[in-house]
Amino acid sequence: MNRPRILFVDEDPEVLEGLENRMRTHRRRWHLGFSGCMDAALRTLAEKTFDVVVASVRLTDERGLDFVEEVGRRYPDTLRFVLSGGLIRSDDFLRVALVAHQVLPMPCAPHQLEEAIERAELLRELVDVSRVRALVNRVKALPVVPETYAALQVLLADPDCNLDQVSALVSREVATSARLLQLVNSAVFARRQPARTVHDAVSALGLTTLRPLVLSMSVFEANPHCDRRRSKAVSRLLAASRSTAEIAAQIAPSSVRATAHAAAMLHDIGRLVMLDIDGYADLVDDIAPESLVAEERRRYGACHPEVGAYLLTLWGVPGDIVRAVALHHAALEEVDEPLAGLVAVATRLAQGTRDASATLEREHLEPLGLWNGVQSYLNAPHVQESA
Repeated sequence: MNRPRILFVDEDPEVLEGLENRMRTHRRRWHLGFSGCMDAALRTLAEKTFDVVVASVRLTDERGLDFVEEVGRRYPDTLRFVLSGGLIRSDDFLRVALVAHQVLPMPCAPHQLEEAIERAELLRELVDVSRVRALVNRVKALPVVPETYAALQVLLADPDCNLDQVSALVSREVATSARLLQLVNSAVFARRQPARTVHDAVSALGLTTLRPLVLSMSVFEANPHCDRRRSKAVSRLLAASRSTAEIAAQIAPSSVRATAHAAAMLHDIGRLVMLDIDGYADLVDDIAPESLVAEERRRYGACHPEVGAYLLTLWGVPGDIVRAVALHHAALEEVDEPLAGLVAVATRLAQGTRDASATLEREHLEPLGLWNGVQSYLNAPHVQESA
């Protein structure tokens, strides 16, 4: 594979020189470019293809975000990283959510920038199919079921609503959950501990910030322009995600129930992205669930767990949640992380308890700490009645 090409853009000569000195040791691994002028950087991008653009954006200079927006418009398959000196206003949250894949603090800790670029390099290997990679990199809005979004708008318009009510509603929506986790885990908030649940994200944002974010309708696609079949596919996917999340919370140890619910809610976010591929909604309708991953790889060179993990990694979602998304269709003997195993088991249970009870063996569940939780779930009256 060719070396990744990375372009750094900063109009402060001292900062740019510092970046160049820091990255000097990586020249054998990465092809590096440096530009002290945004207009010149756009000319460079027109002449050469870059995998990643790293641009400094300062609060007092709107040109930085304008530049990153223009890069996204002209070169949607290029990853866009922002080094931010402080994005603190609601309108800044909105803009950065739409234009940047990752936001890093400025000044950046010595290891953070290198790690972000290394993750981008790994992502190129994870989804090494230009069509799918470009599709993920173009994502600005993910489809939200209109009824859920409308309920959220009504709730946020109520001055007496509280964070618990908002968290409960947001946690039932795949796209909104993912976007809020992306925002809160960016350098905008400089959190010491990553947000792992929807309640973490909503609490960090607060209602004052959350209202304009959601009500603006620019971060979430509440009424996607799509055919009826795709719209129905989004609704079915959301229903399945809710079912899987509820099961994950039921079988999880009490200490990780909220994280289990969040991870399981996001497990099929790759399918939400791939619905933008012509014919994908038909494929999902026409094929058995257990055959979907193999057929996706055959047709597109990548499958929805990989696409979902790619997107969530770009968005800075915690690694154990990303791995749970990536492995939710993996064989249980290949899964050695508790959260990933939990989501994989919940996925199987949501697809049908008869099949699940026959294939979820004690030797695989006990190492993950899930044997008792799964048995309690399978023996519950409502499950016994549906089996």
